[in-house]
Amino acid sequence: MLISVFLACVLLLGHSQETDRPTLPPSLATDANAVAMYERCFADDLAIRTASANELLAVLASVTNDDARLNFLIMLAGYNCLEVPLGASFRQLSLHYPRAEEDVRSLVQTSVAMADDAKFRGIILAAGHLELSDAATVEALGNLLMNPRVSAAVRESLQLLTRREFAHKQEFLAWWKTHQYAKRNAWILEAADAALLREFSLWVARLEGHSLPDALAAIAEPRTAIRRLGYLAMRDRTPPDSPEATASVVEALEQAFQKEQAADLRLELLLLIPRFLSGQGAIALLGQAMDSSDSSEQEQAVQALHFVSEKAQVRKLLWKHLQQIYGRAGYQNEQPNYRRLLFGALEGIGPESNPDLESSTAQDFIEPILATALDHEQDAEVRKKVYAIAGMFGGLAFRERLLLDLLPEEHTEADRLAALDALVRIALDAEQPDSLVPQLSSMLSDPQEGIRYRALKAVRRLDSSACVALIPPRLGFEESTSCRNEMLVILASAEAVGALEALLSFHPTIDEHESWGGALLQQIGTDFAGLELAVKSLHLSSDWGMAYQLLEKPAQADWSKEQALELKRLQARTMAQWLIHQGNPKEREERIPESLDRLQECLDAEPTEAEWPMLMGRLHGLSHAFDEAFASFQVALALGLPDADRWPVAIYALDAALAATNRQGGLTLCTTLGEPPKAFAAAFESLQTSLESLDP
Repeated sequence: MLISVFLACVLLLGHSQETDRPTLPPSLATDANAVAMYERCFADDLAIRTASANELLAVLASVTNDDARLNFLIMLAGYNCLEVPLGASFRQLSLHYPRAEEDVRSLVQTSVAMADDAKFRGIILAAGHLELSDAATVEALGNLLMNPRVSAAVRESLQLLTRREFAHKQEFLAWWKTHQYAKRNAWILEAADAALLREFSLWVARLEGHSLPDALAAIAEPRTAIRRLGYLAMRDRTPPDSPEATASVVEALEQAFQKEQAADLRLELLLLIPRFLSGQGAIALLGQAMDSSDSSEQEQAVQALHFVSEKAQVRKLLWKHLQQIYGRAGYQNEQPNYRRLLFGALEGIGPESNPDLESSTAQDFIEPILATALDHEQDAEVRKKVYAIAGMFGGLAFRERLLLDLLPEEHTEADRLAALDALVRIALDAEQPDSLVPQLSSMLSDPQEGIRYRALKAVRRLDSSACVALIPPRLGFEESTSCRNEMLVILASAEAVGALEALLSFHPTIDEHESWGGALLQQIGTDFAGLELAVKSLHLSSDWGMAYQLLEKPAQADWSKEQALELKRLQARTMAQWLIHQGNPKEREERIPESLDRLQECLDAEPTEAEWPMLMGRLHGLSHAFDEAFASFQVALALGLPDADRWPVAIYALDAALAATNRQGGLTLCTTLGEPPKAFAAAFESLQTSLESLDP
């Protein structure tokens, strides 16, 4: 019955003689103001049409005849003659007129044969505006997709209900099969996700073009996901060349800085600021970020300051914030990482290039901040950074403050080490490397290995003869491997009084041997007496290899003729002994001919010196040239040797004769040697017997 009454109302009200608009409800049709308002809804001016349409819908809410009101809304939808959406008016009506939804639902399901296309479309659109998502209504709408008279209205209505657009019935049925049991909220959320994904994909494709304006447009989007794409895209964008384009970028980033609420995106934005903004513009924004209550934003702003080219302004900003921190109580428990970053940024920038400017600045402003930090800062890592900055920015006046921090009774090892590094830098900047000799002397005797090692590092950095002179007296007493190595490295690069003697009495490990040799070479330099002393000392310890290294490429100067000859003797003797005692088979094969030549030169110069043929005999024996070895030993014996050398050489000679199967020569030598000492008797008798057993 209700449906019949409603249809009757529809037929009664119908539409006006004008074919493009419905008739006003009776209560409004008699109201001159309402009629005039309705007429303005069709004015030429869009603004007038829009304003009038909103006014008309507001007045329509006062119509007490709910059926007439509903019918008029249906006809408005069907004619699509207003410039404003009707959804709110439909839903408002349904709040106090529940039957409206029921009537529209029934009409959708029964109006297939309705003759009036406008009414037909209006009823279908009303279902969408009223959000009628029950299965029967949605299915009825889906079936109407095949009706060309209303298919467009059906698609619009279904879009209002599902937030999806269906091109044809088959597409709808495929969707409906999987969604008919879900709630409308699920439809809407799914469609929203799909729409966002489509929008996201479109933005991704758009930003692949590397257009800077597109990236700027993205960071201004309301959707967080799109802005994130924009910020990421800005990373690989090149700052524009023209002032106009630069100004637009600056404006866009400044607006983004003021509006961006997402914490992670603000961090992305901060890194873009020094890329596209310069000078005070970048400093101002990053300074604001450093004033933020968000610790992550503060820290990111400091990181971004590294990339601002105006270092003087950056330095000023950093000191300002450090002054603020150390000028208030309670900072100890606040953001130690932020303080580390502030000092780290200063360390990365460095001091002013003008030392006079920096000196005055430090005296008046910087040094009080550093002093406060050293007096009260409790975080170990921050203290380490403070000392580093003190070395860079502190003047000579601050040196006295740092000297106090070297005292072991009052400071940790970490503080002492950091203070020493700072003092070394101040001394170098002031060109006063000797100023730390008293402190280094004390620290080189410190019971803590780490202190001694860092003191040695300081000696290297200062590169002062007065500092290097501290090393030799301590070389023989140092037990730490790392400290011993550092001492040797220092002595390998700088001369020091007493260093050669200290090195020669030093007993290096296998790992220290090479650096020890380098230190010997450095300390010898061009001093022949030092070279001779070192080589002879090494001969006594049988370190033929090191002696050979020292003699291979000596740093010759204006040596005398006698010194040059002595060098040749030392080289020949040392090379031979090295091959005899330490050379491997390959080295011997390669170097013995050269060594024999050197020995022969010495023998030619000193034909009465038995040492040369004795060494030649040893080398010939190593080469298995036994006849030559026997001959050389005979020469040595003929020249006369002291008893301590005579019988060892005699044994070498008899052994060579036996190896050469020289029976006659060997036995002849036996008869000339006389009675052997007890220590050599057994060897002599054995060799004599072996020679006698050889075939004549």
